[in-house]
Parts: sequence; structure tokens; C-alpha cells
Amino acid sequence: MKTKKEIAIKILKNEKQIIYLKREFYYLKKLEGKLITINFSLGLSHIPKTHDFTFKAKKVFFTMELFGPNLNQHKNISSHNKFNYLLQMVSALEQVHSKGVVHQDIKPSNFVQSLNPVFDTRLFLIDFGLAKTHIDTDGNVVPPNEVKNFVGTLSYASINAHKNIVIYHFNRFFSV
Repeated sequence: MKTKKEIAIKILKNEKQIIYLKREFYYLKKLEGKLITINFSLGLSHIPKTHDFTFKAKKVFFTMELFGPNLNQHKNISSHNKFNYLLQMVSALEQVHSKGVVHQDIKPSNFVQSLNPVFDTRLFLIDFGLAKTHIDTDGNVVPPNEVKNFVGTLSYASINAHKNIVIYHFNRFFSV
């Protein structure tokens, strides 16, 4: 299928990175599912659309929507926009958690604007390479595992993450 729509392409050949990319693609596809992908408070999804995941010549190609700048790239944000972004970040996390997924790396650089923020003011949550499931297919909370290594970004992690206490979805709001 040919379109004139721009897309983002991630290309990796490092084996460790490929594992994270497979996980990211898996969780994004899970979150794109038709069950609960609509943000009920705004009526909009904050999850990127993925297109393809391909292996060729010992490299992985992962294609998805193309986005504009991330929140870390903004220097002067008005109070109004900060509040709007905060609401969207919480909304995005609610959307992800409702599908039983914990992102595990919430930070400003993982929230991106649409490619054309004049017409689409949504923020999108990206980079699901460290994500994990916290609810099984029957809706039960997955029992905690012992945390062996720190996961995430130190400066945005919850206090529990710094203490190597198991991370659940309610710890993630600390980062916001």
C-alpha cells in the first residue's frame, strides 16, 4: 500500500536493543487493540500507531507514526500548556494501565507532540521497550517479582524504584 504519509523508522542491529524493540512493538500492538484504546476523558488515543516489524540482513526495522518534538525539547511552556500536558500525561497513563501495562520509563522525552500540533494538540506516549504487564488476561494483578536491577531513568523514577521495590502502575504517577 502506498501513501504519502510520513512515518518513523527505527533500525537496530544490536541484539540487546532488538529485545527491547520487540517488547515495544508487542506492547504498542497490544495497546492499539480494539478493547480499550480510547481515552474516555478526551475521546482520543495517546498511543502511537505501529505499522510493521521486519527482520532483514540481521537488522530490525520497526515503523510507526512520525511525531513532532518531545516535551524535553521545549524550553518555555506556558502555565496553560503545562496544565494541558499534565492532564494528557495522566490520561495516557490511564489508557496504558487500563490495558494491564506498566510503561516503566515515564519522562518528558517519552511524551511527544503530533507532527502538526496546530491541528492535533495531543501528546503521545512512546518508548515501550521497558514495559511489562501488571494484570493477566483474567484481570488479576500479576504477583510481584523481586527486582534485581533498576529499570527506567534515575532522575524520573519513583522512590520505590530507587529502593528496588516492585513497580506497579500506581508508582508511575510519581514521574508525572
